[in-house]
Amino acid sequence: MTTVLEPLNFQLTQKQAEAFRYLTNDDDESVLYGGAKGGGKSYLMCLWVFYYSTWLARFFDINEEIKHPLLVGFFGRKQSVDFTDTTLETWKKIIPIDRYEIRNHDKEIIIDNMVKVGFGGLDSQEAINKFNSMELVFFCVDQAEETLRKDVAVAQASLRLRFNNKTPPYKQLYTANPSECWLKEDFVLKCKPRTRFVPALPDDNPYLPTSYKQTLRDSFSYDPALLQAYLEGDWDAFSNLEDALCKAKHFVTCRNRDSEDNEEDCTRIISGDIATKHGSNFTAIMYRYGDTIKELNQYQGYPITKTAQVLKMEYERKKGNSLVVDSDGVGEGVSDILIGQNVYPLEFHGGYAHQAEEKKRFRNLRSQFAWVVSKKLEKGVYCFKYLPQDIYETLKSQSCSIKVKVPDGMGRFQIETKEDMMARGIKSPDLFDTLLMSEYALWRGSMADLYPSYKYR
Repeated sequence: MTTVLEPLNFQLTQKQAEAFRYLTNDDDESVLYGGAKGGGKSYLMCLWVFYYSTWLARFFDINEEIKHPLLVGFFGRKQSVDFTDTTLETWKKIIPIDRYEIRNHDKEIIIDNMVKVGFGGLDSQEAINKFNSMELVFFCVDQAEETLRKDVAVAQASLRLRFNNKTPPYKQLYTANPSECWLKEDFVLKCKPRTRFVPALPDDNPYLPTSYKQTLRDSFSYDPALLQAYLEGDWDAFSNLEDALCKAKHFVTCRNRDSEDNEEDCTRIISGDIATKHGSNFTAIMYRYGDTIKELNQYQGYPITKTAQVLKMEYERKKGNSLVVDSDGVGEGVSDILIGQNVYPLEFHGGYAHQAEEKKRFRNLRSQFAWVVSKKLEKGVYCFKYLPQDIYETLKSQSCSIKVKVPDGMGRFQIETKEDMMARGIKSPDLFDTLLMSEYALWRGSMADLYPSYKYR
């Protein structure tokens, strides 16, 4: 089934038409379109940018050519050269040449001499800084799995254009192939309001060659995860890699497990992974008793004074036996504030250079207790039944996105660093780290029972 888009006689597939409805309604909407290869992602983006730009000209009562066309939107990719070589070429193929002018020097497309759209990349600070002074109605990112959340944050903040005393619907459009990245968390797992995910597979595109699916099988048969992502649009494909620290199926077991722990009789632990008040990362705070993960919350933009206040309140309210805090970087300040208030947290140092407790088996402390988490998951020890669905899904996604590295030169187990993950476009696994640190606190408590000197190490 296809939809014909008048008056330019564009034909949309059923999935493209669904996304188009969200992108042209009266609500502020963010749309992720795509999933597999061959879903017509770039085609939809170029078509919608043109259509919406011309609609905005009418909406703002711009009825004739003007000397300085109104800037209404931006579209691009992570790398400017990739946008020019791919998406812009798609634009040239499908948009009537008499309706626009490309100004390469200014990186602008003038449409009907009434409005204009910026284009390019998000590959330099200079390019990103341009958004600080822009006022836009929409922006789009093609192959957005290449980006980090911070790459688009400034662009999101530019959606504030009003003209002729009119306020339009503000829109964001992202196209992507499946990846363990911020898009999965925000759109696929629906962790943010006003978001829409429209998956599109090769079968949804009647304009592909009949042999295209076999072409994908032939091209990516060497990597089952890539094939599953590109052919089936499976956003969990990379969560089930052989070198993944955790497996999604083990989370399902723990999600369905009833708690056998008695809260009053169990060790009660509060753990906090601390993020700066700037940027897109979250401070995560967990409460567990025994192996039951009862509460797990995220906070963004908190100064360390407020974070310390929340930790202290939770520790006292839950009558905690242990409070463990990530004390590298900004977390060290939180620990100092707590100590000043006569609360003495167990400090966790998860940096690459911090030695493990079992130095002969593990490369560092973080690797050691990540391994503990993975083994307890494998055995179905945890109870996740009390976690809200979005938090549970995010914890699962973060845990399954961490890769096990080859053993180091001494044969010790190690996982990839947060910097390694960021290089793959995956943000800091805040929720996972709270679980990891809570295991450290649980272990330290058991060791202190056996060897009292551990209490003061």
